[in-house]
Amino acid sequence: MPIQPFDLAMAGVLTVLVTAISRIHCPVWKSFIYSCPIPFSLAFLVSGRPVGPGHVLGIALNNLFLWGVWFMHKRKGLHILVADVVVAALYVSLMTWTIRQLPEDSSPLFYLFAGLGVAYSAFARRFPEVREEGATSPMPVWKKAPLVFVLALNLFALKNFLLAAVCTFPYLGVFTVVECRRSLYTLLRRFGYLSVAFYVLVVVLRWCQDSMPPWAALLVAWVPALAILALLQLRATVRPAEAAAGEP
Repeated sequence: MPIQPFDLAMAGVLTVLVTAISRIHCPVWKSFIYSCPIPFSLAFLVSGRPVGPGHVLGIALNNLFLWGVWFMHKRKGLHILVADVVVAALYVSLMTWTIRQLPEDSSPLFYLFAGLGVAYSAFARRFPEVREEGATSPMPVWKKAPLVFVLALNLFALKNFLLAAVCTFPYLGVFTVVECRRSLYTLLRRFGYLSVAFYVLVVVLRWCQDSMPPWAALLVAWVPALAILALLQLRATVRPAEAAAGEP
């Protein structure tokens, strides 16, 4: 099958994001970049699928993906690459099966899943904070970027099986967990509550998608989502700075 423009665009976006995450030392900022719905937005525009229950469920399973990798790597001792592949395969199996069982457009299910997702985000905010070691990738950018690009192109072969889940599959996640292998708990904890911005994004998209073009609906939805992300990130960075300033 020939490479599509979507594949090239997504691979390029992922390459930029993964490279940025790999060069950032601070786990808090790594998780912030991961939590920005950039790959989701591009996939939504290209997929042409209206927002439905599958999109919300996919966001929730992104949290499960991170928990799964953390558990397999930190608790079961699997190599991070093995844990990554195993949990990603489980995600594909579970999501593709579930998408086929869900009605294409069900408002009750959509808002039920969104409500549960927001509830989990509020709950994740209460998880105890753990200071984990930051790290940057030892691989030079000129080596990492082409490698990520090629791997991403191959990863997008899954899009024909994912259906609505093409927007929410953790394309960025399968790379980010490797870059954040020393700070997986920080990543899953912070994405847990930062993903509230994802839920706001899809809800606003659903409200707007029938009355305006997809790109316009996406721009409208990005406004509250970005405001929430910025506010939560500001609180996460200002408080530690204030605490450090108060230390003798």
